[in-house]
Amino acid sequence: MTKRLRNSMFAIMSSLMAVLTQPANSLSELAVINPIKPNVQAARKASPKTTTHSTSAKKSTADALNKKAADHKKANTASANAKNSSQQLAKKQSRTPSKIASRNLSKRTVAKKLPPVKPMPLARKKLINDSFVNGYADKYSPRDMVRAGAFSYFPLRGGVFTRKSPIKAVVVHSTETASPASAKNIVRSWNNSGPNHAGTQFIVDRDGIIYLTVSDPIVGTFHVNSFITLEGVKNDNSIGIEIVRTGKQKYTKPQLASVSRLVHYLLDRYKIPEVYGHGEIQPTDRTDPVGFDWKAFDGDLDGLELSQAKHKQELIRIAAETKKQQQAKLASEKNPLMDSALIAAAKKQLGPEKTNPVSADRKLQQAIQQRISSDKKQTSEKAPSRIVADEKVNAAKG
Repeated sequence: MTKRLRNSMFAIMSSLMAVLTQPANSLSELAVINPIKPNVQAARKASPKTTTHSTSAKKSTADALNKKAADHKKANTASANAKNSSQQLAKKQSRTPSKIASRNLSKRTVAKKLPPVKPMPLARKKLINDSFVNGYADKYSPRDMVRAGAFSYFPLRGGVFTRKSPIKAVVVHSTETASPASAKNIVRSWNNSGPNHAGTQFIVDRDGIIYLTVSDPIVGTFHVNSFITLEGVKNDNSIGIEIVRTGKQKYTKPQLASVSRLVHYLLDRYKIPEVYGHGEIQPTDRTDPVGFDWKAFDGDLDGLELSQAKHKQELIRIAAETKKQQQAKLASEKNPLMDSALIAAAKKQLGPEKTNPVSADRKLQQAIQQRISSDKKQTSEKAPSRIVADEKVNAAKG
């Protein structure tokens, strides 16, 4: 090692020893030997006494730390409360939807509900059902038909709209499901297919029960493809009827009878001119109602027309007889002496008259007048009418 190098090393060591043995004069020199945390150092700089740990500096540091801890705890508590509140709100909403949500949902997707059904007298129920079976129920509304039990109500949830065109056709479909299914299950499957799903206004089950799926057939449903249909038939101007059937099933007799009666009812009530099968107006992709006997269907409609014509004739006959009876009653009220019952009773009581005809007629009129006066008097006294005493009859004979 050279002499110059040794001298340099000795000088460095001497300088280092001098620094270590010399007392500290400033806070910066103390920081070199014994460094402290920045926040404590800042507190010391803010304090007027920088060379010692004063009581005020300790207190301010403790207060700052306590305040920070309290703020942190408060923030944690607020966060936990907010989380619990949001969880409770979500649970409540999932359990009971708000009224606004329910109202909006009903406006968007749910078909109009029928008003509460009031009980109908049994006699009127029988009258409406007999009228439907015999083909002259067109004066009764669909609501009346539901109340009477001729239709059952099972509503669509969505898939309905308000018409803009008059009804011009009835379209008959068959469901052609892959496996046997009830009418209600088919309607449920429609309801689970989104807000604008397919559906018909009526569906006829295997046992002949007719289900009405809307409040009134004037409400439209999506049962044909309006872009490819023929004869101008659209969803907006037609009523759809589905017949429940799979590919291996035959239509039942109750089904066919119900379909004929339903179509006849719709044609008469809504003045509809045409009936089509789905395959007739949409031949490119539909063939239903599959295996439907249109000839027998037309025969059923003719039978219902004949029954309706007979009913109308009977109504005309009854009306004529009623009018005739009313006219006779009115005439007798205007001229009581022309009452045939009074004349016959007086003749019977007077017996054969041997005097001249003029005298006999005069005595007969007197007897009738006395009988009428007696009836009026007894009616005013709330006594049985038309009781003539023997004395009055004898007096009339004299």
